[in-house]
Amino acid sequence: EKGDDFIILEMGMSGFGEIDLLGKISSPDISVITNIGESHLEFLKTKKNVFKAKTEIVPHTRETLVINGDDEYLKDIDESDLKKKGLKTVKILNMGNNKENIRDIAERNNNFYYGDIDFNEIEAGFSLKYFDENSKKWIQKAYNTNVLGEHNILNLTIAISVAKQMALEDNDIEKAIKNIVLTNMRFQIITKGKTTYINDAYNASPMSMKKSLETFSKIYNNREKIAVIGDMLELGEQEAELHASIFDVIVNINLN
Repeated sequence: EKGDDFIILEMGMSGFGEIDLLGKISSPDISVITNIGESHLEFLKTKKNVFKAKTEIVPHTRETLVINGDDEYLKDIDESDLKKKGLKTVKILNMGNNKENIRDIAERNNNFYYGDIDFNEIEAGFSLKYFDENSKKWIQKAYNTNVLGEHNILNLTIAISVAKQMALEDNDIEKAIKNIVLTNMRFQIITKGKTTYINDAYNASPMSMKKSLETFSKIYNNREKIAVIGDMLELGEQEAELHASIFDVIVNINLN
């Protein structure tokens, strides 16, 4: 609506030029690239091409680029080149479950560090450390959320970093992430009588399926668990190989 202050857009693509067009239309203040996965291999063939297609958003970004700093492709984005163009880069980095590592970060930068992740069937907890430009101090916070899985903690950290670019207060952020309503088929938990179903069937990719299975492995371990796994589409020439790679995860998760 005309009176709205913000708009959040998800940019879909299947080939070169599509993100470029969407970037021209939207001209975002802040752009986020979460990862470079296998979802678009049917048309783009290689992850390097997926990287090229997704980074078409960069020239259209006006203020800040937020990226997963642990991604094998995104971590090598040339920050100095972006700085020359007036863009700030924020990297999201996983410090694992090591509190000491998070405490010992001393350098001042635009990065957000998350770690100390713990979750059960109901909620997840994690630590976050970042440099606050307003107070000129390092901030370390502990958060709780109803969203499960380490991959979703990455997503939440990205969202928090965007919120901090807009000067949102920590109290407001803490309240907001405690009870997030996810769209259907994204690790959607459904209870029918004594049976619990987890519907994570939205546009599955090898990366998302592995993360989903790993998360499933860590919860409900006092109950009988069954995994029903379907096809992953649009994987191109690597389709058989990528489906086979899921087996390595399946044999190592807790099912009974």
